[in-house]
Amino acid sequence: MQNIAIKSDNKAISQASTPMLLNFERAMLAAAIGDAFGLPMEFFSDQKIKQSGLHLYNYDGQLTFLGKTSDDTQLNLFTAEGIIYSKYTNKQNVNDYQLINDTIVLEVARAYQRWLYTQNEVSVFCEKIDTEAGLVSHPELNQRVEPGDTCISALKDMEYPSQSAYNFSKGSGVTIKNLPIAMVYAAQSSSSCSLSCHQKALASFDLGFKVAQITHGHPIAKLTAAAIATLLFFNLQRGPSKSTLMYSMAMTRELMISNLANILSFSFDIQKSHIEHVIELLNNDFYEGVNCVSAYGQGWCADETLAMALYCALHAETFEQLLVMSACHSGDSDSTCSLAASIFVSARGGEGMPDYLVEKLELRDIVKVITEKFIY
Repeated sequence: MQNIAIKSDNKAISQASTPMLLNFERAMLAAAIGDAFGLPMEFFSDQKIKQSGLHLYNYDGQLTFLGKTSDDTQLNLFTAEGIIYSKYTNKQNVNDYQLINDTIVLEVARAYQRWLYTQNEVSVFCEKIDTEAGLVSHPELNQRVEPGDTCISALKDMEYPSQSAYNFSKGSGVTIKNLPIAMVYAAQSSSSCSLSCHQKALASFDLGFKVAQITHGHPIAKLTAAAIATLLFFNLQRGPSKSTLMYSMAMTRELMISNLANILSFSFDIQKSHIEHVIELLNNDFYEGVNCVSAYGQGWCADETLAMALYCALHAETFEQLLVMSACHSGDSDSTCSLAASIFVSARGGEGMPDYLVEKLELRDIVKVITEKFIY
């Protein structure tokens, strides 16, 4: 296996100049920036943020930004790596998306085991880790930065790659790994894939659901992750416009409504009320008449994270305003800010993100190189 996190080739670089791939790269960078911006504020109350001396802006009017990311960005990158590795092992017809998705899930589960190794943990599965290749070979990714207990415990208990998590967690950690999932089918050209846009959206939903259940067992967590993957798919597929986000929300809602029976059959623990709750979060009217992101919770649960991220993405006028809105609350600041940033930027075709934030991001080069590998 080649070291995908270091090596690149001219073909990858040239094809990465296409609008969708540039959008994906910028959205991945945005997610990492949101994670890094929100990280210092996590666990701070609203009042403590105001009183702590935490200066949001410097003398030049720029956001104070340290650029250090958390496990959110680590897991997003390892999700991407698992998908990329699946390209080398997957021999199935791309038009049979369920077979494709099952192969991807196995490789993502193995990638998460490599991430677990970087956290100085080991699972029951205990697959041999090649420390000389891929993301695990990078010292800057072998750092333990407040990893979520749910992900750690679920991966430690994993006995085989296709195993679903035994927990009943609906934590926010399930919401920040869906941009690479969305790109799988958004990147498919009509010449290599005969699936319609609607079928690709269904495939994205299915893949988001299945990847989510590697670490999270609650139906709300799995449904929310699937909805996010689908929404981001539509953002990437449609391209930038003022109405892209509302279009993506409406299309994701419609897909869930028209596939209620299929979704109910995904897992025995899903109830119609769970689906209806996530559908409600995708309704633009749900975000009208509210002037505070904290009205939707603290972001510790997946559905709260999605609601807070969508509120900020719908109401922020600039990327910097979005970061402040989605991070300055008494909850899971890095996850809500990371998700909001990826939604905001992917809906705008990668535009509107200040260069100074990218330049200060510690993992920017790794993010850029791994996104170049999404060539199908």
